[in-house]
Amino acid sequence: MKKIILPTLILLCLNACKKNETNDKYDWDIATIDGYIYKTEYDKSETEIAQLYPELCKYFRKDEPKFCWYFNDGTWKKSFSEKYIKCFLQQYQPQKVDCKTSPTSEFWYTRTKHIHKKTEQFWLSNIIAKWYHNDDTLEIFNNKSFEMVISNTSDSLIILQRSNNGFDFY
Repeated sequence: MKKIILPTLILLCLNACKKNETNDKYDWDIATIDGYIYKTEYDKSETEIAQLYPELCKYFRKDEPKFCWYFNDGTWKKSFSEKYIKCFLQQYQPQKVDCKTSPTSEFWYTRTKHIHKKTEQFWLSNIIAKWYHNDDTLEIFNNKSFEMVISNTSDSLIILQRSNNGFDFY
């Protein structure tokens, strides 16, 4: 009898000490190696997502708590999880801050769109994410438009575009 009870107790203890893995399903943001979120995987467990994307800094739960961050280069980022910041922006010594730290500011993403008028081809600049003081926002965009013409010549047009989410530029 003792021979049966002892192995059973050992197995029970090992099972109880085992990592608590669940098969709960979540939605996941998938990032490139440089941190750009390029797609979402829906309704997958962490085990399933880890098999699809074995690199730890490749996937992030969409429902993870998100925070505002201030970096040693003077920039701010809004709505990023701690895991994302640790994976991609740790070198900038991030500090978690209250998103209402600067109540007279708005957080915007901007880019420029360069259009060649004759061919109608265009290219887009890199996206810049930063806090703008309300006075600057009013002055730059007249707080009505999401676009502003920077340059308009006979062969090209350059437009400054803004977005409040980094994806939808108007």
